[in-house]
Amino acid sequence: MENFLKEEERERIKKAIELAEEKTSGELRVYIEAQCKGDALKSAQKIFHQLAMHKTELRSGVLIYVAHQSKQLAIVGDKGIHEHVKNEFWEEVKNMMLSFFKKNQYTEGIEKAITPKTKGVCLVHMCGGMADMDSIMKVVNDYNLILVEDAGQA
Repeated sequence: MENFLKEEERERIKKAIELAEEKTSGELRVYIEAQCKGDALKSAQKIFHQLAMHKTELRSGVLIYVAHQSKQLAIVGDKGIHEHVKNEFWEEVKNMMLSFFKKNQYTEGIEKAITPKTKGVCLVHMCGGMADMDSIMKVVNDYNLILVEDAGQA
């Protein structure tokens, strides 16, 4: 995942998060890893619960899961959000993001999907390799996000 996002791309995502956070009380996290082994939705649901996103006061957590090398994507919305937007909304967001990802425009796809609920990033180090922590920390610090690291696969 080394240099997956450039500094300018992280800055754009950060600004999108800041704008979104001004408008809602929900919680949104973007979880990016290189590879997904198996079903992306099942992976996203597992991560959603590991991060205790189902414990937000209004059950308004949303997780955007991206496995960029596997070209997989999943979005999980908790009960408080899902009751209002239903499956069609999530499919529209997912399809919009995939349209960008197919053109290797990951920043644009993530940026368009970010809502005011984004609060953190969960980073997974994979296959013995470390992510580009300088660039990741820049995004985390610029957007005042929480960083959760998982080195279990490294």
